[in-house]
Order: sequence, then structure tokens, then C-alpha cells
Amino acid sequence: MKNLIRLSILIAIVAINSQSYAQRAGIIMGLNLSNLLIKDDNTKYSQDFKMNPGVHLGIIAEIPVYKFLSFETGLIVTTKGCKSVLTTSLADTKLYDYLFYLDLPITIKGTLDLEAVKLYAAVGPYLGLGIYGFTETKIVSKSPLVKDDTSTDDISWGSDKDKNDMKRFDMGLTFGGGIELGVVPIFLGVSYDLGLINMSPKSDNGFHCNSRVLKISLGVKFGGSGNSSGHKKSRRR
Repeated sequence: MKNLIRLSILIAIVAINSQSYAQRAGIIMGLNLSNLLIKDDNTKYSQDFKMNPGVHLGIIAEIPVYKFLSFETGLIVTTKGCKSVLTTSLADTKLYDYLFYLDLPITIKGTLDLEAVKLYAAVGPYLGLGIYGFTETKIVSKSPLVKDDTSTDDISWGSDKDKNDMKRFDMGLTFGGGIELGVVPIFLGVSYDLGLINMSPKSDNGFHCNSRVLKISLGVKFGGSGNSSGHKKSRRR
């Protein structure tokens, strides 16, 4: 597992910095709507969890593979987590989990060139490394007997089920699609990250916690025009 992580990071760094192969590099940013699936063999604890708004920001690189196919990777800081609300007659207690990860997507991208616009779809694995996290608790009073209150606690990272809250490593599948516009392409896309491994240090009774993130992204790419344009130019010659 460690060798796979190191190899994937090396591939991404080479792709982002390569002048001869990375025909296009760019910036990506956007909105996250994240949630967590938490359950064990008997109970689904996240049944009433809500999506927690967040953001993502990073750099990406695209390497042509063959005609309409390309390899896309990057380094993206992204938020994960969830929101839950406990309602009583005295107060609403709102719990927000914010998990900041550095994600490395490794996707195969297919592009359909319609001249005015390009449509694309991408799918592949991602690797994630937890870099920071905190839980925010807000108590909103409904009664003079209870005071409004807000508190925060940092996430403890590690694999000790008695001392830590979350593991640093996350891995899953990302898939999505979108459109590209313009000579210097601006792109708008929607993607979904499906976490496939247990992010919790606890595993008793089948306990596991998996990430779920819906992303709406806006970005721009610089550099070459990709495989399809390159093939057109070669045919004209």
C-alpha cells in the first residue's frame, strides 16, 4: 500500500511538472457537498446526516494518451465530512465535521469535440491524505433555560481506536463529466468521490466510515490543445 501511494504521488508530480508530456496544466476550484457513511453490522448511524458545504482548490495536469483519450491527475485540497442536527424542545444541536484532505486523482478522460464545445467524462481512483480537521458544535437555544454556544475540537489523526478519531489515508473512486469552452479552455464539471476504505480507526462489529463528496468545479487549462487537435494538424501536413 505504501509503495502504491509513493508511486501515485511520483506520477502526479512528474505529470504536473513535465514540459514534454503534460500538454495541458491548469487550476481547479469549486463547491463541495460532503457526507459520511457510518455503519456497522447492525446499525446505520449516518441515517440522518446532512451534506456539509465546503470547497476544493488545486492544480491539475492532462497528458494525451490516444486520440480522444487522456490521462488526468493533480493535487487538490478538498473538504470532506458531514453535518448532523439533534433537535429537542430546548435547543437544536448542530454538529459539523470538517476534514481537509490532499487528494490525488488518477483518471482516464474521454473527450468528444463538438467544435463549439467539448464534452468530457472521466473515471478512476483517487488517493487522499488527511492534513487537518475539526468538529464544530453549535447549540441554538429555543428556551431561556439554555444558552447559545459554539465550540470546536480538533480531529485526532491516527490508527489507535481508543485515542484517534480518523485515519489519515483515504482511497476511493472518482467519476464525473463536464464541458470545456474557448481556445484557452475554461471548464465546468460535476464529479462524485466514492470512498471505498474505512476512514475510522474502529472496525469492531464491522464498523466503518466512508467518505462521499459531490463536487461542482470551475477551472482553466493552459498549454497544448490536446490529442484531437494534434491529429488534425498532422493530417493537414
